[in-house]
Parts: sequence; C-alpha cells; structure tokens
Amino acid sequence: MTEVYDKQFISIDWGTTHFRFYLVSPPTLKIRYQSSNDQGVKKTHQLWEESNQPRELFFLQIVGKELARISHLLNGDETILISGMASSSLGICNIPYANLPFSTGGDDTLLVEIKAQLAAHRIFVISGIRAQEDVIRGEETQIIGLTRSIDSPDCILILPGTHSKHVFIRDHKVDDFKTYMTGEFFEIIRNNSILRGSLENTAFSAQMQRSFVEGVGQSSDGFHLMNELFKIRARDLLVGAEKTDNYFFLSGLLIGHELRNLKNAEIPLFMGAAGELANLYNLAARQLGLKINLIDQEVIDAAVCKGQYEILNKKINAG
Repeated sequence: MTEVYDKQFISIDWGTTHFRFYLVSPPTLKIRYQSSNDQGVKKTHQLWEESNQPRELFFLQIVGKELARISHLLNGDETILISGMASSSLGICNIPYANLPFSTGGDDTLLVEIKAQLAAHRIFVISGIRAQEDVIRGEETQIIGLTRSIDSPDCILILPGTHSKHVFIRDHKVDDFKTYMTGEFFEIIRNNSILRGSLENTAFSAQMQRSFVEGVGQSSDGFHLMNELFKIRARDLLVGAEKTDNYFFLSGLLIGHELRNLKNAEIPLFMGAAGELANLYNLAARQLGLKINLIDQEVIDAAVCKGQYEILNKKINAG
C-alpha cells in the first residue's frame, strides 16, 4: 500500500481571469501561504503571444515569481500541481479531457508533467473532463475535494457561478454533468441588452426577496423565458416597477429556470457555494420544492487543495 504523501506541496488554481497560489502542508492541509492576482490564463496567453519565449517557460515565470517570494518557506523540491484553464489551448499546454465515468476519488484524472526546469520542483498540470456535449476544466479538482465531505455515493452537486455546473454522481463516479450560462447570461442582460436601463443592484432586503421569489415563480413550466425577459422592460415602462425590483426579479427568473430541471431528482442535492449566491440559490430551490444540502464554507474554501492532494496521492505518489 502506498504511503500517504506527507511533504508540503504547491497548489495552484489558474483560472481564466485569476491566479491563486497556495503552499499546503499535509496531512491537515494547513495553508502556510496564499496569494491571488488577476494574472489569469487569458491575460497570460495574450502576453505570451507578444513575447518570443517558449510557452511553458513564459507561464512558469509567473509561478517562479511566487516561489521566490516565499523561498524562506520552501525546501526547493515541492511538487507543484496546477488545475484550471492551465490545461487548455490558452494555458501552459493543451491536455485532452478525461472521459466519463470519472472517479470522485481522483483515480481517473489526466495530468501531464511539465519538463521545464523550475529548480528541483516537479510540476504537474491537471486536465478537465468531458461529457458527450459538455466540458469542465477546473471544477473536476473542486469536485474531488468537495465529495470528500459528502457521505452519499449518489448525489447531484450544484456549483453556481458564471457557468453553473450540475454534476451527476453515482457510486462515487461522475456519470454526467450539465453547464448553465446563468451568471454570464445575467451579466450580458444587465450590461449589454435593452434591459440594462431597467435594472439596478441594491442590498438584498425583504422587498428584494419578494421580487426574487416572483421571478422564480415565473420560471415554472408554462412560462417562456424569452417572453418573461421582455416583460421586465414592460414592467419598467407601463407600471413603473423599481429598477432594483427588476434586478432581483431577473436574478430569480434565471436561477429558477436553471434549477427547475432538478425538480424530478431522485438523489440528494448538494451545493458548493457560499455567501449571497448560495442564499439566492437556496431560496430559489425552496420555492421550487427542492431541498439542497449546503456544504460548509471551510470545505468549499479548501476544495481545490484537497482535490489536488487526492490526485497527488492517487496519481503521482502512487506511481
């Protein structure tokens, strides 16, 4: 039996618009150092295209700068794991997706070791997973980390965000998932549509909750999303609805439209989100008759590091 990896390691979550760096100490996965910035994969790729450097070296310079900042905390041979969009065509290297079914224990993870030198550190880039008509990059590591805290072998894991994910897990394996452009669609409507002048954000209150719940109600069967969207404009012009009410009505309409597809779910629902977004999703779920189990904030915060640690033990330390 392979011994559990007990050396500190570097965990990097490199998304489209963010770069998050952690120095992690097993077995408790205590974070000894962390930093984040907006040097995401998209920006880094654009800068690389303007340079004359090899892609891997250019990307790893950013990692190297973080290592230099904490040289006094390092042994010099820490394993570095990178998940997120780093494995995409815009990232360090383009790695194929892993196929379904995908073990939530990390056994089916695809990863590539980068041979570019960065002192004595071994560097691994983790790829995403694909369904027949859908893809995930980054959330696969989060899923592995989150499911360590879910007892049920069968569940649906909801990951709200710009592109919300509904992950269907059976017998500890992801056997399907669906992506909803809920967050991005909200921002497009809010900033770039005819409705932008009818919407205004404000603090969530009892009145805003009523507007949100009304929007959720209009997402049910029998209502058509494209028609309900234009009614927001009519509410503004004809009845003088407050722009703040319209804002939360729109939020409820879109979140409700996303969640209504789970009304016939026969396995437990869990949500990997916290804060106001989690509260809105939970409120919408209750209005639709759904019971969602909320995952603790500390579990969510540690999900990527925990997922990478599982991968480190299953795919690297065991090899």
